[in-house]
Amino acid sequence: MPLYTPPRIEGAGKPTVQLPADGGGANWTGAAVDPASGVLYVFSHTRAASVSLIKPDPNRSDLNFVPDR
Repeated sequence: MPLYTPPRIEGAGKPTVQLPADGGGANWTGAAVDPASGVLYVFSHTRAASVSLIKPDPNRSDLNFVPDR
């Protein structure tokens, strides 16, 4: 499995699936520890996202591609 898979360009193949997405993993709520048992509890949220790039409206952006939201 590759370390990095770039987003798909509009009209070229299938969208790239990102897992976890930007709001997933163990990145929000932090962690807690139970000192009696020595167990570390970490909230994990798994959410997938379809990632693609599109050509923007030239009147709104000078970038070649922007995220398709």
